[in-house]
Amino acid sequence: MTRLSVRLINQGIKLYFCGIRHPQTQGKVERFHRTLEHAVRHHGRPSTLTEWSKLLEFFLNEYNHIRPHEALSMDTPNQHYQPSKKVYNPNPKTWEYPEGSIVERLNTRGWLGKSRTRYFVSEALAGQQVRVEQVEKKLIVSYRQMYVREIDIITGKSVSLLTPIN
Repeated sequence: MTRLSVRLINQGIKLYFCGIRHPQTQGKVERFHRTLEHAVRHHGRPSTLTEWSKLLEFFLNEYNHIRPHEALSMDTPNQHYQPSKKVYNPNPKTWEYPEGSIVERLNTRGWLGKSRTRYFVSEALAGQQVRVEQVEKKLIVSYRQMYVREIDIITGKSVSLLTPIN
């Protein structure tokens, strides 16, 4: 997880992850990356951050406002853009986990302390309250509406989950 992921979750946005370079699930993103890669080759690879900034600004303007897209009946993305109806909340309210939940606060490095043992959950969640469910010999850790980590109590090994809770 990243701090951006945490901020999005705090806004009530459900995150869905999939494999990279997997056009079946990320077709639009992969196509955008291919177009960007072509533009970089065409204009030349920048060597400074300032040059990258100028190239990206030029590319995004052309991509969104000038270049027609076949998938949009030869319109530009800007012609179809509509702002989100969701309003950003700079101070999201404290999350209420279901009654009877075991709620723990992660330490300043994102670790969970359980029975004199510490388990890593996520640095991005440092200091946050998470829900901990024990299922057989595993701990399932969730943050708000997302499962974030599965921890094997016996081996201490953990797996990132990052899946929405239905």
